[in-house]
Amino acid sequence: MAFPVVYTLYMSVHSWYASSVTSPEFIGLGNFRRAFVEDDRFRNALWLTVYFTGLATALQLLLGVALALVLNRPFRGKGLVRSIFLLPMVATPVAIALVWMMMYNPTLGVMNYLVGLVGLGPYKWVSNAAIVVPALAVVDTWEWTPLITLITLAGLATLPIEPYSSTAPPRPRCSGGSRCRSCAPPSSSPCSSAPSIASRPSTSST
Repeated sequence: MAFPVVYTLYMSVHSWYASSVTSPEFIGLGNFRRAFVEDDRFRNALWLTVYFTGLATALQLLLGVALALVLNRPFRGKGLVRSIFLLPMVATPVAIALVWMMMYNPTLGVMNYLVGLVGLGPYKWVSNAAIVVPALAVVDTWEWTPLITLITLAGLATLPIEPYSSTAPPRPRCSGGSRCRSCAPPSSSPCSSAPSIASRPSTSST
């Protein structure tokens, strides 16, 4: 695992082409200067990557933790609901891409119909530079939010029950949701950072 990293760092300070018959030529930081200063396409690609990653991570964390808090409460059919929520995660990326391409179709897709109900659109979802990144972030969020929910549920399952029971006597009229907000975040802080780390490699699949 170390060799690819070391070799990439080595080649990053050298100039060499695949068709070249000579050895790599050392140029120092020339490649980095050309990429960050002279190449507008690289800077744009870097900005889009940061934008997509930040947007998708924020959406997945918010929705994933919120769904985990809901699914952590006892209710009828909880096992079935949990299984349904995990379905997007087990689907193949190719199938997901085909389905969402049909949904984003500018003439026949259901997304333009849905936004048209509130007086918006129609949009060219994957060909409009202004909305293509949020559109792709929605797809990534739909696919990988169940993973965040699953990780958060596993963390909530390990929490001690004492803090929840200790908050009940002083606030008898307090709802379970408010007790969860006051107790779960401090206790679950170690597991709350894991979903943000686990969610980012998933973006390459979409």
